[in-house]
Amino acid sequence: MIYLPKRALFIHIPRAAGNSISSAIAQSCVGKNFDILICNTPNQLCGNWTHIFQTHALAKILKPHIADWDEIFKFAVFRDEEERLNSTKRLVQRDIDQKTYENAMCDEGWREVLTSEKRREDFYKNQRKLDLDYYTKGTAGEGLGVETFDYNSLNDLWPEICAKCMINFHPLPHYNRS
Repeated sequence: MIYLPKRALFIHIPRAAGNSISSAIAQSCVGKNFDILICNTPNQLCGNWTHIFQTHALAKILKPHIADWDEIFKFAVFRDEEERLNSTKRLVQRDIDQKTYENAMCDEGWREVLTSEKRREDFYKNQRKLDLDYYTKGTAGEGLGVETFDYNSLNDLWPEICAKCMINFHPLPHYNRS
């Protein structure tokens, strides 16, 4: 999640270019005297704000806490659900291969996904349920004004998104691209 007060809000859907977007926006804003809130940390580091400001925050949770909600540009990137799941599986396999679970900084929940086949299958089933609407719509499925952009067209759309965010264009670095 990235919040640029009086400008924009980015809803970060897992495995849909979020790290690349976070990096590009941060690089556009650093040293420019912009207010910016980037939540790109494990949820347990957010303290009392974990339920609101987290990496993959939901629009319906954020809306009551953002006073300028109706005035700002809100956006998310949509990626085909099967592509997203396959990307998730590649991420899990990469972290298993790199033995990330042995790192003391590895989140306990992630460690369980990496080390337990049962937990991993449950994780994949849950990821299938967390679709675009889950992240961008209200509790009753109502629209909350979040514009969605196609993952596969993101390079072409990125200059337009930057303009709507009222930030200078900075190229997307394409982290974690698979």
